[in-house]
Amino acid sequence: MKLKSQYLKTLLLTLLTFLLGAQNSNASQTALRFEPLANVIHLSDDAAALAGYSKLGTIEEVYVAENGITKLEDVAIYKNAEGALAWRGLANAGSGLLTKLDNLGLSSLTTKLDDIGSVSKTKFLDEFAGASDDALIALNNKTDLIDYWKANGSIIKNKSYPNAGHRPWETTRQEIISTAKPSEIKILNAIEEATPPTNSQVAVAGAYSDELGGSVIIKYNDKNFNVNLLEPELVQHIDYLQIIKNDFDAGGNLYQKLYSNVPLEKIQNAGVVGIHAEVLATNEVIKQLKTAGKFNGIEDLNKIEVLVKGKAVSFGNMCRCPHCFHIIDGVKMIGNQ
Repeated sequence: MKLKSQYLKTLLLTLLTFLLGAQNSNASQTALRFEPLANVIHLSDDAAALAGYSKLGTIEEVYVAENGITKLEDVAIYKNAEGALAWRGLANAGSGLLTKLDNLGLSSLTTKLDDIGSVSKTKFLDEFAGASDDALIALNNKTDLIDYWKANGSIIKNKSYPNAGHRPWETTRQEIISTAKPSEIKILNAIEEATPPTNSQVAVAGAYSDELGGSVIIKYNDKNFNVNLLEPELVQHIDYLQIIKNDFDAGGNLYQKLYSNVPLEKIQNAGVVGIHAEVLATNEVIKQLKTAGKFNGIEDLNKIEVLVKGKAVSFGNMCRCPHCFHIIDGVKMIGNQ
């Protein structure tokens, strides 16, 4: 145990030398002096201790690629605005969640985490530390969602939600008329001629593609829609995003870790994932584009234009909820995000 501790300390000292004392090829820059371990703060796991610090990376992320160390996921390096460094033992930071998985009997999830590699496991233990029991059980029951998170989690997290408010309908309407883009005029007219949404439907959306011509697809929010019937390009996101929503409903905070820039009000009002009008209308246009041989993947979502109008005057040209923002990312939204 003592040898392992000394080994860890030696590697940490080496890492700090790498971070702070590496020579730069630019002679105008002076290498920073080496900071011995005694002068580097050891952060505890509580939020107060972490406040003001940003994570530079784990040893594997920051150092291993450069120096060939094969396994050491125990240490992360942090830095604050003043440039002071700190370190934190990730194995200890994740131990609470690992204990929770064991107490809940989530052996499938535990096994899956052991299989995804130490860097990904460390990242999971950090991002899912505040997950509800419901979310963890859902991941245990469908461990392929860990593969989805590993492949797409950073993409979703790095795509910042615009957090736009609802926009006055007349503002968007006048912009469309002024711009006079034929496809937007067509969608506007279709929505204004459509039956207004009921109280339970909340919103109506029109979707259209110039690649097809023809009629505008009109859809309403539908709480009874089976989201498994969505096209693969959309349905692939549903289970993962629904875990984030269900976790919030169960008192968890995954939305803060797995989304970016999503305020409490937006996640509260987001509702069931995948049943909003803009998703359903987009889905129908995707089907038509596929039939016409003009849709080959998510990159073709930019062939679709969508306009959303809420029932209430205050809703106006509605913005997308955080879930819809990611499900139909790539679609050209008219007026509002």
